[in-house]
This record gives sequence, C-alpha cells and structure tokens, in this order.
Amino acid sequence: MAAGKRDRRVTFLIKGEGAKDSFGTPAAVWNEGVTVWAEKLNVSDTARVTAMAVGVVMTVRFRVLASDAARALTAADRLRFEGEVYELVAKPKEIGRRKELELTAALIDEAKS
Repeated sequence: MAAGKRDRRVTFLIKGEGAKDSFGTPAAVWNEGVTVWAEKLNVSDTARVTAMAVGVVMTVRFRVLASDAARALTAADRLRFEGEVYELVAKPKEIGRRKELELTAALIDEAKS
C-alpha cells in the first residue's frame, strides 16, 4: 500500500472500567490510545446488505499499519475519526504478511448509547 493512501487520522479508544454505579456495575470509560494514519475504505453495497442481514450496520473500514496497539484492539474498543466515534464490529483483520490491519467500524448513534 502506498503511503499516500493513508491520509486520514484515527484515534484508538480503549475500553476501561470507571466508577461503579449504585448496582455495583462498573461504568465503561474510553481511554484515548494512539493516533495513527489510516486509509479509509468505502464498504460495498453487497457487504452492507450482508452485514444488515446479521444485524450489523457497517459504515466504514480503515486500513492501518500493523502495530502492537492496533493488534491489541478488540470488538469492545472504539475509534474516533473526524470528530465521530465508531465502534469496532470485529477484531482487526490481518491484511498481507502482517503489514496491515483492516478495522471495520460502525458509527455510534449517540442518542442510543
């Protein structure tokens, strides 16, 4: 992948636990992780329809250089891109020979979260 294609900045948001509520359940806290260069990929209509069939709203994919921070991401983590927060819908998918990772994410509806 040419370096010129990674022209977007995404920040990893790592899920942590905050103070407990009145029921003793820890609240989710999002710790800001590293910010990396990424390539934004459009999701095809076929992939969108397939995802909707299983109840996932896929909105965007990002490709980033493989790193320890990117490999450590899970479906519980999030990304911030251009002021919007996206939740990962799967763990990162390895592309090529451990050079890149593809992150599939859905825009979070702040009214529902």
